[in-house]
Amino acid sequence: MNSLYKYFEDFSKLFYWLLILTSWLLTADIVGLFFLNKTFSDIFSDLKISEILLIFMVQTIFILTSMVIYRFIQFIWILLPKTNMKNNTDYKINRDYYTSSELLDTAVKTNNQTMYNHFKDHKDELKSDLNQKYLSFTVVLLLILSLFLENSILRYLFKNFNDFATIKKLVIGLVITFDLLGLLVLFHGDNSSDYTDIKKEDNFKK
Repeated sequence: MNSLYKYFEDFSKLFYWLLILTSWLLTADIVGLFFLNKTFSDIFSDLKISEILLIFMVQTIFILTSMVIYRFIQFIWILLPKTNMKNNTDYKINRDYYTSSELLDTAVKTNNQTMYNHFKDHKDELKSDLNQKYLSFTVVLLLILSLFLENSILRYLFKNFNDFATIKKLVIGLVITFDLLGLLVLFHGDNSSDYTDIKKEDNFKK
């Protein structure tokens, strides 16, 4: 899993834009069926600027709504009883690493620019991971909604998958596989943890 994570870590931005594109296409399909009385293929055969703006607006609403729902689920999860952290193996391992606040505090006290750069990089990674989780949750909600809509692109793919040419099946299969692997890496472990990957025993040059 660690090697898989390192492989996909380099494609984090690509996965981010893939999620943006996927959510936009699903939103376009839903907007077409709900507001424009058009199927997916009809929309893109004659796409107007007003329709593009409408799709972006609805997509933004979907993303904001997903963020609220995701945060609410996180809040409920926090309220659920947890096992004692001191008996947790991951906790014992993490104690050997700096937390984000510890790294910042040490960087300020020792005037260590290298450690401060590591702190900023960690914060950027956490923000990127969180944004990708929001978008992933948005795509999941859009997929669920699409499944319940007649003439949606998702239902079309399901109904006609066996009739597609082999190359088309292969492309769809590869896209789904890499999406699932990307999600697996994104939600693997506690990559939203405040612990950094910097060991306390490491020495940094200023």
